[in-house]
Amino acid sequence: SADASPPPGLTHALLINGGSRPESNYQSHLHHLEGMLGLLEARGVLRDRISVFSADGQDSTPDLARRDTLPAGFWLLDGLPAADWLKPRTELTDSALSGVTLRPASKSALREWFEASRQRLGPYDWLLLFVTDHGTGNPDDPDNGAISLWHEKITVQELRELLALLPPGVRTVMLMSQCYSGSFASAMHDGDEPSGRTCGFFST
Repeated sequence: SADASPPPGLTHALLINGGSRPESNYQSHLHHLEGMLGLLEARGVLRDRISVFSADGQDSTPDLARRDTLPAGFWLLDGLPAADWLKPRTELTDSALSGVTLRPASKSALREWFEASRQRLGPYDWLLLFVTDHGTGNPDDPDNGAISLWHEKITVQELRELLALLPPGVRTVMLMSQCYSGSFASAMHDGDEPSGRTCGFFST
């Protein structure tokens, strides 16, 4: 009999680091983006199927907090007055990834990407939605937390609305490491039932 399973489809990736503001947009987030890019390319995902939204995008204004590395043996002085002279300094610099066009991590830019998704994604494709960022909880509605974008936020409900813009049949895998990311598990649901189109791993 004929194999009834769907064709494998292509893998696309949407990588997000909003950072919130320069002082809290830590360099570690940029390293996480860089690491995920390397992993995806090693698995054969072409660069033109990977979109990266980070802080203020290509704007040259400093948007990243970078700390000096600790000197060797710092632990021997940690807690002593002399350690204050050796503590790493934080400076603001511009985000950049070699060979990558960074898009601004804003709601409008993300909506534009999702609205144009039918031009890039097919009905059996996969979308990896990777978030390395800050997040906030919602005491009034724990299932509607938020991801920190650049000077703004996007809630679970808003993300669910964006996912609904994907072409029918696209399967989404969310990998999120921001605080309160567990609330985004509810983005997998249509009403009370799982949609069957979305799954994820959430580090809370």
